[in-house]
Amino acid sequence: MTQTPAEQIADDPNSSLPLRILDDLIERMALSADAKALLSDLARITVHFGRVLIPIGRKILTLALEIVRSFPNTVFGIVVTVAVGLVLGSMGKIAVALGAVLTPLMLIFAVTKGMMADFAQANWASSLRDLERKLATVAP
Repeated sequence: MTQTPAEQIADDPNSSLPLRILDDLIERMALSADAKALLSDLARITVHFGRVLIPIGRKILTLALEIVRSFPNTVFGIVVTVAVGLVLGSMGKIAVALGAVLTPLMLIFAVTKGMMADFAQANWASSLRDLERKLATVAP
């Protein structure tokens, strides 16, 4: 009998980091106090499925931190590209038109270069397998 995604998540209670560890990681981030408070609130979001309580916020933050840890160059490239795209979009009519064309191209370039840099590392295969295993607990 196959399990629903909710049952798979409920059956794997260890797939997310404990709240105290997430709070410690959030406190060590170089973010504003407001951003830290939002992340901390996200970590405390739970969902009830019948009699099962699923810490969905902890699972989301754990997955996001795992992706950042596994593929730091790619995530950095995406963040920089989105920031540049937002700046271009706020500069005026010509910059908005230019940003609408350049932002997707810059994003493709940043993801490609970031993935190439991440895959150049020796441990990329094991990181990819670990991430795939963690995502498999969520996917149907």
